[in-house]
Amino acid sequence: MIERTGSRRRLRSWLSGSAVVVAALLTGLAGSAFANAPNPASATQATTTTNSNGTVLVKISGTWDWGNVTTQPDEKTSPQQDCTQRYGVGWAVDWQDPTVAPWNNADTLKQFTITKNGASFAAGANYDGFQVGICQQKDADGFPTGPWSAEHTYANASSVPKTLCVNFYDPHGKEGEPAGGVGWPEVNNISPDKRNSNFIAAGPRHDGDNSIETNSYNPAEGGNCATPHPAEVHAAAPAPQPAPAPTRVLGTSVARSPVAQPVRAARLTFTG
Repeated sequence: MIERTGSRRRLRSWLSGSAVVVAALLTGLAGSAFANAPNPASATQATTTTNSNGTVLVKISGTWDWGNVTTQPDEKTSPQQDCTQRYGVGWAVDWQDPTVAPWNNADTLKQFTITKNGASFAAGANYDGFQVGICQQKDADGFPTGPWSAEHTYANASSVPKTLCVNFYDPHGKEGEPAGGVGWPEVNNISPDKRNSNFIAAGPRHDGDNSIETNSYNPAEGGNCATPHPAEVHAAAPAPQPAPAPTRVLGTSVARSPVAQPVRAARLTFTG
């Protein structure tokens, strides 16, 4: 009987330990379920417009999908079936503009660069775009999808980079309930060091649940990146031309005109 009692005790101890292990595994799985982010569902497009003052406006756009739709067959997906369990979707663009932060300072740029799996992406603290709510539109399989766009103005054409890339973010929260209590865009009025991390695209405390760090980031043309199209030039309006100067003909002043003007004959007298 003593040996049997000991066996029962060892069995209870083993079952208890196993329960702890299973609970830990389930907890880990529950945590990983939140690690997902949308993918680009269409080829990313970028166009440029040159303004009359020489500045260049770049617009980049496409479609995101939070299901199994990808731009490449081997890309990883992390579907979000229940659209009510997310507050929205955010995106940021690596503009690579040396005249503005964080790209204008080497130390700052290092702090605001996300590097993983061979990808290197820099962005400001604020998202370049955000869609509040993801239940508005769904793909053929019932997963959330929608359009996205962003724009940036460069000082001149030589400042526009050859390639622009976008990174998508999962801001968590729930439908109508932003993480931290303050939604977009009002959250941008809070300094990055004090706002909820789900609304920080890059830098210290940024939202780590994004295409690069938890999903499939495709830096190829047509994936998360695009080459800006040739600039569409918006030239300045031509300056008004001054009125033609008068021309003296045989002692009579007449204005230049495309229509011939009659000139009164003058009497000429020769002496000598």
